[in-house]
Amino acid sequence: MANFYSDSHGERWGVMIQEKNQSCGPASVAMTKVYYTSSITGGLEAEARKLSQNYPDNFTESNGTGSIENLASVLRAEGVKTYNALFVENVWAYLYAYAKDNTPVLCHVRWKKGGHFIVCVAVYKTDQKCVFLDPWYGLVEISGSKLPTYTVQDSTGTFEPVAIGALSGWIIVTKR
Repeated sequence: MANFYSDSHGERWGVMIQEKNQSCGPASVAMTKVYYTSSITGGLEAEARKLSQNYPDNFTESNGTGSIENLASVLRAEGVKTYNALFVENVWAYLYAYAKDNTPVLCHVRWKKGGHFIVCVAVYKTDQKCVFLDPWYGLVEISGSKLPTYTVQDSTGTFEPVAIGALSGWIIVTKR
């Protein structure tokens, strides 16, 4: 299921909300495929979960996806050209250089307990805001200067942040 949000620049983004508690990886693969191909069909997350079974560290409902390398393999099987999953010290530099709606960057978030996958689809050069599609929280915008901290704000702006983590440095960069 997709929800649509407008960012601070007035652009509209569709975010696929994950279908299962631990399916952020397959949901992020599905969103990456949608933005990469500019095409959407039904059952994309389920397809990604199924394809994940063909590769090491596959998705399970109890543990989620075991590694970002698994997601890179699934993306390639889906026809999305990617570089190998890589660890980078300065995630901001990679997002600034590569993240666009037709070449999204899949990112890993580290929480205090566990991990999470999200997709960066845009970096506005004017104010250096990163636009993340988060399959649990929806649309998340963060200034590049705040990274690698990944803070999900209350959508009303009234309350304390609802989640605070950090981009771990593990990313998958798509390519044309």
